[in-house]
Amino acid sequence: MRLEELPRPTPTDGQALVKIEAAGVNFIDIYHRSGQYRMATPFTLGQEAAGVVVAAGAGGGVRVGDRVAYAGVQGAYADHALVPSERLVPLPAGVTTRAGAAVILQGMTAQYLATST
Repeated sequence: MRLEELPRPTPTDGQALVKIEAAGVNFIDIYHRSGQYRMATPFTLGQEAAGVVVAAGAGGGVRVGDRVAYAGVQGAYADHALVPSERLVPLPAGVTTRAGAAVILQGMTAQYLATST
């Protein structure tokens, strides 16, 4: 792994740029790092995070300043991430971004196991 500066992306329609405040760590990140799950290189690790929307494309339903979490989008181990707006979950006032990043994937797993499996 190495730290590398990349240009900050600009969201297009249906996307948001999220300033990452916390990123979740899961087994898939270990699998990507070890090569057990092969990825085209170079890539940015991390598939779940939480932070604040700093730019939003049209039609996404999110606004600058919204606190959000997401899972299943590669590249969370970064300062900023370009995320499809439909993947963003608003964080309630009492939930920190650290907690949001830590539980987003586990929460979705529990929800589908409890309601549709």
